[in-house]
Amino acid sequence: AVSRQRFSAKTGDFVLTTPNGVNHFGAILNVKEYPDGTHPGILNGLKYLDFEYVVTHSFSPMGRHDALKALERTKGMMISSGDKAVSQIIELDQAMDQISSGNFVLGQYHFTIAVYAPDQATLSQHIATTRAELSNAGFVSIKEDLAVTAAFYAQFPGNWKYRTRLANVSSLNFLGMSPLHNFAGGKRDNNPWGPCVTTLQTVNGQPYFFNFHATLPGENSLGEKAIANTIVIGKSGTGKTALINFLLSQIQKLDPSPTIFFFDKDRGAEIFVRACGGNYLSLENGQPTGFNPFHCERTEANVQFLSDLVKVLAAKPVYTSREEDDIFRAVEAMLDTPEHLRNMTNFQKSLPNMGDDGLFIRMRKWTAGNSLGWVFDNPKDTIDLQKANIIGFDYTEVIDNPEVRVPVINYLLHRLDTLIDGRRLIYVMDEFWKILDGGGALKDFAKNKQKTIRKQNGMGIFATQSPEDALGSDISAALIEQTATMILLPNPNASRKDYIEGLKLTES
Repeated sequence: AVSRQRFSAKTGDFVLTTPNGVNHFGAILNVKEYPDGTHPGILNGLKYLDFEYVVTHSFSPMGRHDALKALERTKGMMISSGDKAVSQIIELDQAMDQISSGNFVLGQYHFTIAVYAPDQATLSQHIATTRAELSNAGFVSIKEDLAVTAAFYAQFPGNWKYRTRLANVSSLNFLGMSPLHNFAGGKRDNNPWGPCVTTLQTVNGQPYFFNFHATLPGENSLGEKAIANTIVIGKSGTGKTALINFLLSQIQKLDPSPTIFFFDKDRGAEIFVRACGGNYLSLENGQPTGFNPFHCERTEANVQFLSDLVKVLAAKPVYTSREEDDIFRAVEAMLDTPEHLRNMTNFQKSLPNMGDDGLFIRMRKWTAGNSLGWVFDNPKDTIDLQKANIIGFDYTEVIDNPEVRVPVINYLLHRLDTLIDGRRLIYVMDEFWKILDGGGALKDFAKNKQKTIRKQNGMGIFATQSPEDALGSDISAALIEQTATMILLPNPNASRKDYIEGLKLTES
């Protein structure tokens, strides 16, 4: 079945009736006068029109002899008529020189825009809006009437004889008016993890198929270990956390769905994590964290981590070989004891008492009943990585407490590292620049893991309020270099230097 077309040479309107009886009213606009010059994107304003339309371009190149002859004829007519537009005559001479040199060609150009609407009144509004947009670009448009039928069928390939209002323009003009670009559309299917994460709407109403992974649109990338690290930058209140939560909720439709490890701030993701059936733990100063690092299997990696953690807790500037050996042996002994006896208090008691600056005294404050016993000296470790696909931690108070920030972050990263086993994994770090401040495992993790996480089927999402915060870190270059996707929310006070020089964005 095909649609039925009816044209009015009197009004210039036409009606397309679909096989199911729905009418579409339309009109065709053509160009009466062109601007003095063109550039790629001169007609970009048409892309923002919020209604249905069809733009048609065609270009028929002339031979060099015919092109020069046409320009000579135009020049002669201007001189004979006494036209005082000296600059245009000079431009014609320059154009003939360029054509003779082969820098561009001349051709017959045809442009129409068919505008559609559900009724006659709306069509009139759409025509006025379109003509205004063309006028803003320097074009004088006209509505086809007597030639509306020919103009309509000239939109179809092979009907060049029906083209109306042909104009002689250069190939450079044609490229400017028909640059063949559009809004980014993303990639709907065949991404590394399958279909797109979600479908967003562009400013002109077209779909944008969002993905964290960066792969070529026409390429089948299913299963490919592509880079997907993402940075989200936006001022407070612009919706960073809401956006991240939305994208993470959408990505759970994938099969298998990724495991998500969320470093949260100000409990912004708590409702989301709990609503998704995840585990959420708020870390508050002075309140038991539920962490017990000794409740783990005895493996070489765990023994090494616990030895390093104890050295961070003891906070000695330099450790002797004897002290390092004492720590290592105490850790091994602790992991050999029954689980209910493994805690920081019993570990501290197993260390030799070597005086006021020894490990025994330095570790006392990390035991139950002392100032920092709430951090790691808990009866059981409540982090369960097996029962939920989403694990969230609110570290708002912890990252502002310099005494516990590094060891807590180190422990969480160690638990995160156990999840990096080839499964689909996403770790999210809100206000990540704060935990990059200073030392600790997170800085090494952010710098080194970003380069290798794609090979292990994982990715990171980093959120911050200002690019200045992130760029202030001495590993900012490594972070940006390993970022596939940047989401930049509106910032009226944005610094050109931060966005252009820091984030390496283009001028446009």
